[in-house]
Amino acid sequence: MLIPSKTTLITSVAAVAVVGFLWLRIDTLSARNETLTAELRNAKATSQARQNIITQYSSEREYMTTLLTKRQQHANKTQEKLRNDIKAMEVAMADKSCLSQPWPDAVTKRLHEPY
Repeated sequence: MLIPSKTTLITSVAAVAVVGFLWLRIDTLSARNETLTAELRNAKATSQARQNIITQYSSEREYMTTLLTKRQQHANKTQEKLRNDIKAMEVAMADKSCLSQPWPDAVTKRLHEPY
């Protein structure tokens, strides 16, 4: 029977230790890789959800901008009509004889309209 030398035993023990360390390190890195992969999936899902929200808000902003533009155009048209009506009333009432007679029907009707 051969008896291994001290150097051979130390070399064998060192080799086993290195293999064991490497095996442990591979397991640790594999677990870390799985954790990072899961975190990446979660980050992608969160990013997609946020992108969906941004898209929704952008659509709502465009819709609101359209509504506000239409509302402003309507307000401008209403103001213009009111200015024209006031001018027409001023013209209708410009005659001094208007003051001694009842107001013209157009003026009376316009004064009864709600604003």
